[in-house]
Amino acid sequence: QSAGVLWHDVDELVISDRGTVFEEAEKSWLGYVTIPGFWRYAAKVEGRMPSHADHIYQKQPDAGCKEKYCLIPNCWAAQGTWDVHGIRRYALNGLVKSTTSRFFHCANLSNSWKRDRKARSVEKMIIDPVAQDLWLDKP
Repeated sequence: QSAGVLWHDVDELVISDRGTVFEEAEKSWLGYVTIPGFWRYAAKVEGRMPSHADHIYQKQPDAGCKEKYCLIPNCWAAQGTWDVHGIRRYALNGLVKSTTSRFFHCANLSNSWKRDRKARSVEKMIIDPVAQDLWLDKP
């Protein structure tokens, strides 16, 4: 019954340059769009886990991660298997890459269930102005 489904985790933040990823999926010829991802890192914060807003650092060159997706549930493409990084065994992913949306994968928002993701030195990283701007107070 939903108008759209965005498949992502709590440590991932989708941003769009214009419109929304739901609108982009709606306009897609398959009713489906894949969203490229990029790792963002937090400096170590004493006494607490890093928050989304702490994830403003990026490696040089920028480090990508596996895509996620948004789809319109009643579209033809959605009638197959839905998986973590795509549908229909990822066969369509390359055909429907988003041109206006991406997501930041916050590396240090984790209990390290899969691998150690504790915040470390960001000394060799640069601040991503887009990530930083997401959290600045706006008038």
